[in-house]
Amino acid sequence: MIDPRITDLPAFLKEAGLEPVVSQRYHQIHDEGFDLEHDQAQPDGTLVNAAIWFLTGDEAFCPWPGTRHVPDKKGRIDTLAKASAFLAAEIARLKASEQEKAPRQE
Repeated sequence: MIDPRITDLPAFLKEAGLEPVVSQRYHQIHDEGFDLEHDQAQPDGTLVNAAIWFLTGDEAFCPWPGTRHVPDKKGRIDTLAKASAFLAAEIARLKASEQEKAPRQE
């Protein structure tokens, strides 16, 4: 389901199938509090493993022991959107880390 708060997404993102991913990432940030600062505190590999876990249901990839997840519980698109949102979070985390390490130009 697309978050109704996502109202100004460019058409090409919708056409590319990214609307559910953007909606899920929006939910993670605004409803769950999993923003960039939160994500930066995660150990390397955590968000990628979460994506793999969502895609496969393989508990070996569960980054949060004791957490239960049933892939496709809300449908395949929802599962793919959640996994993709975890990957988007990891990309944002890595980009922010690279920017922090880059020498400042004056």
